[in-house]
Amino acid sequence: YMDCNTLFNSAGGSSFFEIKANGFDVHKPVIGKPGTTADTTNGAFIKYATLNTCIQRAFSNGWNAGVTAFQ
Repeated sequence: YMDCNTLFNSAGGSSFFEIKANGFDVHKPVIGKPGTTADTTNGAFIKYATLNTCIQRAFSNGWNAGVTAFQ
Protein backbone atom coordinates (compact mmCIF):
# COMPACT_ATOMS: atom_id res chain seq x y z
CA TYR A 1 0.00 0.00 0.00
CA MET A 2 2.14 2.78 -1.35
CA ASP A 3 -0.45 5.54 -1.78
CA CYS A 4 -4.06 6.50 -1.00
CA ASN A 5 -5.44 4.52 -3.91
CA THR A 6 -3.85 1.20 -3.00
CA LEU A 7 -4.46 1.72 0.71
CA PHE A 8 -8.15 2.49 0.42
CA ASN A 9 -9.49 1.81 -3.09
CA SER A 10 -7.75 -0.67 -5.37
CA ALA A 11 -5.26 -3.35 -4.36
CA GLY A 12 -6.41 -6.54 -5.98
CA GLY A 13 -9.17 -7.06 -3.43
CA SER A 14 -7.24 -6.16 -0.28
CA SER A 15 -7.65 -2.38 -0.08
CA PHE A 16 -9.85 -1.02 2.67
CA PHE A 17 -12.94 -0.24 0.59
CA GLU A 18 -12.59 -3.45 -1.44
CA ILE A 19 -12.76 -5.35 1.83
CA LYS A 20 -15.75 -3.22 2.87
CA ALA A 21 -17.53 -4.14 -0.38
CA ASN A 22 -17.27 -7.78 0.72
CA GLY A 23 -19.22 -7.06 3.90
CA PHE A 24 -16.49 -6.27 6.43
CA ASP A 25 -17.47 -3.80 9.20
CA VAL A 26 -15.61 -0.56 8.37
CA HIS A 27 -15.68 0.64 11.98
CA LYS A 28 -13.19 -1.96 13.21
CA PRO A 29 -9.95 -2.00 11.21
CA VAL A 30 -7.00 0.20 12.14
CA ILE A 31 -4.69 1.45 9.40
CA GLY A 32 -1.03 0.79 10.20
CA LYS A 33 1.88 2.33 8.34
CA PRO A 34 5.63 2.60 9.02
CA GLY A 35 6.41 5.62 11.21
CA THR A 36 9.50 6.67 9.24
CA THR A 37 11.27 5.70 6.05
CA ALA A 38 13.79 3.84 8.21
CA ASP A 39 10.99 1.60 9.50
CA THR A 40 10.39 -0.08 6.14
CA THR A 41 12.42 -1.96 3.58
CA ASN A 42 9.80 -2.00 0.83
CA GLY A 43 9.00 1.71 0.42
CA ALA A 44 5.58 1.47 2.11
CA PHE A 45 6.11 4.71 4.06
CA ILE A 46 3.59 7.42 3.17
CA LYS A 47 4.40 11.03 4.10
CA TYR A 48 2.24 12.24 6.99
CA ALA A 49 0.54 14.99 4.97
CA THR A 50 -0.35 12.49 2.25
CA LEU A 51 -1.57 9.93 4.77
CA ASN A 52 -3.73 12.62 6.39
CA THR A 53 -5.33 13.33 3.00
CA CYS A 54 -5.97 9.59 2.53
CA ILE A 55 -7.57 9.35 5.97
CA GLN A 56 -9.78 12.40 5.45
CA ARG A 57 -11.08 10.88 2.20
CA ALA A 58 -11.72 7.58 3.95
CA PHE A 59 -13.63 9.32 6.78
CA SER A 60 -15.80 11.08 4.20
CA ASN A 61 -16.56 7.65 2.71
CA GLY A 62 -17.71 6.06 5.96
CA TRP A 63 -14.54 4.80 7.61
CA ASN A 64 -14.42 5.59 11.33
CA ALA A 65 -11.57 3.70 12.96
CA GLY A 66 -7.94 4.37 13.88
CA VAL A 67 -4.43 4.85 12.56
CA THR A 68 -1.17 3.60 14.00
CA ALA A 69 2.48 3.98 13.10
CA PHE A 70 4.96 1.20 13.70
CA GLN A 71 8.70 0.92 13.96
